[in-house]
Amino acid sequence: DKSDAPLIKIFPNPSDGIFNIEFQHINSQQFSVQVSNANGSLVRQSSINSKNPGSHFSIDLSNQPPGVYLLNLISGEKCIRSVLIKQ
Repeated sequence: DKSDAPLIKIFPNPSDGIFNIEFQHINSQQFSVQVSNANGSLVRQSSINSKNPGSHFSIDLSNQPPGVYLLNLISGEKCIRSVLIKQ
């Protein structure tokens, strides 16, 4: 049963700016990617497709100041949230 398995893996986290996100138990889906800073301001927005479990993409926050960021991956009714820490 994969219901309690993590849907994504983020590495490295904390990072100096480049975060790799790997889909672990998600089949082909379109996701809206939103990254907000601690003030709630949107700093990154894009769309990606997870083609199969194991597919991955990168988020570049190297031009953002160090701090805590909130990652939202949204697909239909599903929303995966995670925290990104930029050093």
